[in-house]
Amino acid sequence: MLHFLDPFRGVDTLSVIIKLFTAVLIGAAVGLERSHKNKPAGVRTHMLVATGAAIASMTGLFIQLATDMPSDITRISAAVISGLSFLGVGTIVVTKSYNVKGLTTAAGLWASGIVGIAAGLGFYEGAFLAGALILFSELSAGFFRGLITHEPVYNVEVLTRDKDTMAKVMRVLKDHHVSISNLKMIFTEVDGEPYYLSQVHLKIRSDSDKEKIYSQIASVEGVEQVLEIEQIK
Repeated sequence: MLHFLDPFRGVDTLSVIIKLFTAVLIGAAVGLERSHKNKPAGVRTHMLVATGAAIASMTGLFIQLATDMPSDITRISAAVISGLSFLGVGTIVVTKSYNVKGLTTAAGLWASGIVGIAAGLGFYEGAFLAGALILFSELSAGFFRGLITHEPVYNVEVLTRDKDTMAKVMRVLKDHHVSISNLKMIFTEVDGEPYYLSQVHLKIRSDSDKEKIYSQIASVEGVEQVLEIEQIK
């Protein structure tokens, strides 16, 4: 425990200043890493979240320590955490290829708010340690991501004469142990002729021959075209 900080765990003016600056500095440090990576919530957002959470928790502490009014100081903090959840949702985006982005930023905002609560209540040890761990988690994410291998996922379009042909395509994919997700099928016309265009995400095992799989799909009766649009990261 940082006993030299014991005199500054209350709600006197100097304690309030130290608590707010602690929250602001930790929030800014976390936000700086997000800004460096061009994420939607940067330095200012994290500073505001941490500062707001700190003053909210200090308000509950002030009501309990400096007035005779009955209060539950945890209630305000609980409301702040709930509100942060809604704020974090605003940073989460689902791309056209159904990739989810912004989860780390949302989690960072939520965690920064809780760090602010800790600072506001005078729990400096927890605030500093949590802030350091948040930064470590965000900075090291790229390193650990590089150590984890994933089977590639491909966005593929299949043009067929009728709907039933896709059932045959599915059987081919199943025979090759290919995982299928996000299948979308739309009716379209090519040179005035009716067709069905299916877009599907395929997770192909690294030991499988992708080109051979595409070739077998193309050889299915009723399949007019197989086109790989992109590899999804």
